[in-house]
Amino acid sequence: LYAIELGAAGFFPDDPIEVKALLDSYGVEMIGGFVPVVLHDEAWADRTRAEIDRVSRHLAAAGGTWFITAVVVDPDWSPRYELSDAEWDHMAMMFSEIDRIAGQYGLQQAVHPHVGTLVETASDVQRVLDMSDVGWCLDIAHLSVGGYDPVAFVRNYPERVKHVHLKDVNFSVAARLNAGELTLKEAVFEGMFCTLGAGEVDVVGTIDALEASGFDGWYVLEQDTSIEGDVPAEGFWPGRGCCGQPCVRATRRCGVARSPYELDPPVASPCARRQHRRISAHRWRTAVVWDRGHQPASWRNTLVGNRHP
Repeated sequence: LYAIELGAAGFFPDDPIEVKALLDSYGVEMIGGFVPVVLHDEAWADRTRAEIDRVSRHLAAAGGTWFITAVVVDPDWSPRYELSDAEWDHMAMMFSEIDRIAGQYGLQQAVHPHVGTLVETASDVQRVLDMSDVGWCLDIAHLSVGGYDPVAFVRNYPERVKHVHLKDVNFSVAARLNAGELTLKEAVFEGMFCTLGAGEVDVVGTIDALEASGFDGWYVLEQDTSIEGDVPAEGFWPGRGCCGQPCVRATRRCGVARSPYELDPPVASPCARRQHRRISAHRWRTAVVWDRGHQPASWRNTLVGNRHP
């Protein structure tokens, strides 16, 4: 393992100094963390500033360098709604506040488009691009679900891409989510975020555009999934893949998942074979962690890599 993002509360020790010592003992770097915050509502401004300061202090003490912003309606992830111009303006101001506060701890901000947040759709993304100079976490799957082509994003705004999350999407399941037929958790269980290389996002085209632009940051390989009940047995992945079959993912004895193209013997599922054919031209240093997501009974598996070891 070479690097990792901070998981949900309870995954690592609460003490960031202890987290850093633990990672240092394995030679693993802490990159940063995904931080849901309320930025559009002026009534929340003081509480949000305090939360930004608290999380920034924690991330920095753990060795992190990235504050990855997700703009939520409230801490409970209530349903998104149409914002007023004043709320958009307040959000823009609060992006600057994150830059200021997090910067005091040596952190850089990258805003993360995400299904279910106030920066979800292509129009949301474009509005934030136009109204602020905030840097971006290019999550190519969430961008695609929201209707924004990640390749076009990189080509049009290369200087805005500061951090990258790579994962893939089954567009037919995403269409059902966007039509209101599925909740996010249901869509994830149905394999919307499928094995990297097995879906319909132009993963290779995005990486090629990033490399051509001179991007030299982190590529984070994520595999979002949803678990109902107990964590699956070792070697099994919850939900379905793009092929419609249950996913099987081999694991080390310690229970930490590995990327399927590193397995020996390799996973024989159709998804894994397609992934290997599409992605094998790119080599990665990798790290992996189980990370409980914000949705009840859902988990995310985050695989972190930096090109060309």
